[in-house]
Amino acid sequence: MKKLIVMLLVVAIVITMTACGEKTNGVEEPSGEVGQIEDIKDGNGGDIDVEESEKLGDEQEDEIEERDKADDFTMKDVNGNEVSLFDFLGKKIVLIFWGTTIMEDDVVAVPPGFEEKLQEYEELHQKSKDSDYVVVTVAGTSDENIIKDYVKGKGYTMPILLDTESIGYYIYGAMAIPTIYYIDSEGYIVDTGGSRTTKEDILDAVENMD
Repeated sequence: MKKLIVMLLVVAIVITMTACGEKTNGVEEPSGEVGQIEDIKDGNGGDIDVEESEKLGDEQEDEIEERDKADDFTMKDVNGNEVSLFDFLGKKIVLIFWGTTIMEDDVVAVPPGFEEKLQEYEELHQKSKDSDYVVVTVAGTSDENIIKDYVKGKGYTMPILLDTESIGYYIYGAMAIPTIYYIDSEGYIVDTGGSRTTKEDILDAVENMD
């Protein structure tokens, strides 16, 4: 009888332990691993594509890195004043390189049709006085006095810097007449133009500059 009671007690203990073990095993243990965030909501509750957002961010960084900073230079203008290109920062700059040929009789020669271009640049300069842009021209020349007389005779009042040593042409790689650079108010080159660029094209480019 005692043996039977002992055996029953043993069986009861085993059953109790087994039941407790099953409850313990039924608890889901944490894996210790952090799951990946598959979706993020924006401020309006919409889904944000994480991969696309990262891609756009990388593209914006590349775009900033690829922006071409303009180079500063200092030259004398036709009035004898030393002028630096960056003196005009804070406004959008239309930088125009042009040049002349001085003949044996000291006559200034410009490319065919270019006097009309110079007149257009002067008109743009007149319009720019109460605007957010400025027209700055650089004249490549070997004799600044002759150019001064030429400019005075034409009545031009736009900024004309005298590049007697081809410094500006070298820095900017201007190989044609004219060569135009559009520089934003922070000093970055955003576009270029050339001999086919009209006055209207320049105004459009200025308007589209950030």
